[in-house]
Amino acid sequence: MAISGKISVEVVIQVPVSKFFHILAKEFHNIQNICERVHEGNLHEGDDWHCTNSVKNWTCLVDGKVITFKEKIEGIHEEKKLIKYSIFDGDIGQNYKLFKSNVQVTETNNESASVKWTIEYEKINEDLVIIFTRHSSPTIIIKGKKWCNHEYALIFASSSVSSSFIGLELTYFMYVNDGKVITFKERIEAIDEEKKLIKYSIFDGDIGQNYKLFKDNVQVTETNNESASVKWTIEYEKINEDVKSPYGYLEFLEKSTIEVGDHLHKA
Repeated sequence: MAISGKISVEVVIQVPVSKFFHILAKEFHNIQNICERVHEGNLHEGDDWHCTNSVKNWTCLVDGKVITFKEKIEGIHEEKKLIKYSIFDGDIGQNYKLFKSNVQVTETNNESASVKWTIEYEKINEDLVIIFTRHSSPTIIIKGKKWCNHEYALIFASSSVSSSFIGLELTYFMYVNDGKVITFKERIEAIDEEKKLIKYSIFDGDIGQNYKLFKDNVQVTETNNESASVKWTIEYEKINEDVKSPYGYLEFLEKSTIEVGDHLHKA
C-alpha cells in the first residue's frame, strides 16, 4: 500500500464563487457554527484567523470518530480563489508525516461554483487507513499508469468487460455503511473506451428501498505517465426527504478505488 499520495474531491454548489470563498478567506471562524462535523475551532497562536502567522486548533468528527489537529494557512490567492492549508499535531500528527489541504473555488455559471479540495499526505507507515472527510463526488489521484489502460474497469469488474454486457444485471453488491451491510444490484448502461468512462445503474436492495433513481459514472483520465485521476459522479433521487444523501456509498467508492489503485501499483 502506498505511503504517500494525493486525493481530490470536487463538488458543485448553488452559491456564487465570491460568496463561498468569502466564508473561507474572511469568516473561517464561523465554520464551526455551520458544519455539524466541525465540533470546535479556536486560535492557538496569533489573533487573526485568516493570516499565515496564525495557528488554529480544530476538533472534528471523521469516520464516526472525534479527532483533533492544528491548522495553519500557507497561502491565500485571491485571484485564483485558492487557499493552501498545513494540517499537523493531534491525531493527524500521530499518523501522518505530511498532511496538506488545498481548496479552490471556480465559477461554473453566475449562480453556482465548483469547490475542489485536494489532500496531499505521507503516512507514518503502510498500515494506516487514509482519513476520508469529503462526502461528494470524489476525484481520486492514483499512482499507476495501468489505470489509463483497460484495467480501469477493475473498480467493480474485470478488464475483460465489453459492450456485450451492457444492460445485463451482472452482480449483487454488498458494502458496509455505518456498520450496516448494504445490498443492491448493478447494471452497466454504457462503456466509452475512448473517454475511459463507464455508466452504471444501481437499483433494488437497500438502494431501491430509499431511492427512485440512482446512477453512478466513473471516468479515468491520465494526469501523467505514472498516475491517473479517477472521478466518480452520483445522480440520485430520494424516495422522500427523510432519506439521507448517499454519503456512505461515496465513501465506499473512494476506499474501493484507492484499494484497487494500491493493488495495481504493486502489480
